[in-house]
Amino acid sequence: MDRLIVSEAEEVTGADLTQIGVLSDAAITALTGDAIGYPAHWAGFTVAQSSTTAVTITPGRYFEASQVFASTAAIVQDLQAFVPVAAGDEKWVAILVRGETVTLNEARNFMTDVENETVAQLETPKTLNRRITLSIQQGLASPPPALKPAIATGNCAIAFVKLTLAGIALIEAGTDYRVRSLAQVEARLTAVEVDLSALFLRTESLETDVANLAARMPSENLEQRMRQLERDAGATRRQLALPDGTRAYWFDPGLTGDWWDFDHADANFRVREGIRFPYANVREERMEMVNEDDPNVIIHADRKMLPAYTQVTRIANEGRGAVKRLNQLSSVAIDIVRLEVPREMIDYGTIKKVCTNAQYWANITRGLEVGATFFHEGETYELVTPTGATTGVHTDKWRYIRTVVRRAWTETYWDAERTETTVTGSVYAQTFLCAQPMIATSIELDFVSVAQDGVLHVHIAECDPGGKPAFDKVIASVSVNPSALNIGWTRIAVPPTLLDSGKRYAIVLITTGGHQVHVTNDGSYAGGSLFTSTDGSWAQGSLTEDFAFRVNAARFTNVRTEVLFEPLELENGMTDIRIIGQMWAPGGTEFEWEIKPIGSNRWYTMEEHTLAGHPLTGLPAQTQIRAVFVGTQDLQPMVQVNAALRATAYRSAGTMTAVSVNHPFGLSSD
Repeated sequence: MDRLIVSEAEEVTGADLTQIGVLSDAAITALTGDAIGYPAHWAGFTVAQSSTTAVTITPGRYFEASQVFASTAAIVQDLQAFVPVAAGDEKWVAILVRGETVTLNEARNFMTDVENETVAQLETPKTLNRRITLSIQQGLASPPPALKPAIATGNCAIAFVKLTLAGIALIEAGTDYRVRSLAQVEARLTAVEVDLSALFLRTESLETDVANLAARMPSENLEQRMRQLERDAGATRRQLALPDGTRAYWFDPGLTGDWWDFDHADANFRVREGIRFPYANVREERMEMVNEDDPNVIIHADRKMLPAYTQVTRIANEGRGAVKRLNQLSSVAIDIVRLEVPREMIDYGTIKKVCTNAQYWANITRGLEVGATFFHEGETYELVTPTGATTGVHTDKWRYIRTVVRRAWTETYWDAERTETTVTGSVYAQTFLCAQPMIATSIELDFVSVAQDGVLHVHIAECDPGGKPAFDKVIASVSVNPSALNIGWTRIAVPPTLLDSGKRYAIVLITTGGHQVHVTNDGSYAGGSLFTSTDGSWAQGSLTEDFAFRVNAARFTNVRTEVLFEPLELENGMTDIRIIGQMWAPGGTEFEWEIKPIGSNRWYTMEEHTLAGHPLTGLPAQTQIRAVFVGTQDLQPMVQVNAALRATAYRSAGTMTAVSVNHPFGLSSD
């Protein structure tokens, strides 16, 4: 770099002073171009909102290769002219900075006559100024999200401003065009060096692992093993009878929704034991009886409904050998877990048609007679017609089926729903064997005396495999005040409770009152034992004593009972019905729902399988519903007419779009 030297006593001319500025500018320009060299970048600018539509730009510098342009004062830029005119629209604008070089003149005194020392003031070029200019580049106004304007190569954006009808909404710095300091470059380089060091270590570890794998792999057997895998795969394909083209196939029967994309924009379908049309209309409501005072049924306090009945004694141990005081044991707090009646659900719908040449239905219906049921992939079907109409080359390939899906629980009482309570008092239990199925309605005890206080808690519980009462499997509970107890045989009503044949049950008595009852102590009752519990969990049986007791059961008046419910309605008609509730139907009994569509003169069971004249084919807008109880004098079905008894009417839509999730098919397909 050049430097001007001025000697002592040397006369300095104007050219020398100008040369000083020229050399300094040349040195800075060379340093900027060689060491920094940013093309169209900025440094030091900050853009802040100063009013609704204006921004203030602080002083900064603009780099363009080897030259630096600067602003020394804040600049206010009004963006009102670029605000979008439509409500809801937004627009991005870019604030661009450019550089320009201008020569600034100043008034200076010049000597016009040396001899007379005459001075005149004249304008003369004085400063070579590199300054910045601002320009605005706007994007297109559009509803959110609007796109930022594209910045052409060679331009420099110091900020992007998002405008709405209300004014400035957001300011973003143009970080892609900002000059990075040496400290920032050093920090980023240090982070890269650390990552490279870790990468080298991982590469060395991978090389070692690969070498170890190569050493362990028996290369002499690899080809034989691959051939064995190919033979196994070929044998499997022959067993499955897969066509050659099925390597890129994917099939899911739709029993669950795991492989289907319900969030897709075009998705319009349901998955329920198969891909289903979406519902165009749905209405769910609680099922209510038309007449709860119907003399043919009895509705208990817990809303269990049974056909009308009287009570008869089924199991008894009668005798008066001794007296047992019911509070003579130490009082304990015992946790009682009462199991609830299970739910049953029935789905009933119109007839569907499936093609048996599809892999899913292949050979399933072949050889079945009309009316036969078959089980496939978790769902029960009925065959409606053996063949359908000829459809192209699919002659004799169509089968008409209808889904009648019943979901029930085989256990009478369901562990999934339970009620836990804590009862304090002395704990006694009398077990008995139920030889024949019955519906228990009351328990009788032979009282010697009744105390003035002490509620008597009576429970019916199942027994564990060892024959002891299981306090966590209580199936009926009732609490009796002392005022309701009498000396002698006292009948205690319990909620209707289904007792299965061949099972042992226990009458559990818990009280703090000093009530006394008769017991037999000769060991003559062989159907069970009297148990006591002093800790609320473990029970000790007696070899000689048994409570005097009777178990009364229902003796039903009629073997068939019909109960009318409020009709089910759906605007524009229904194609499917679902009924869910708490109920039981012991073996040898039947509980059916029947429907009578509006305009029809007959009742249809939910097992109808005629193709023509299906009760829901005409899309009835209203359907009457009734429950039909069929049993014997000793056993009948039960339904609980509470809030859990609900009916839902559906109408399927006419279009469906089912979208699967993405499936990678490997090498066989892209």
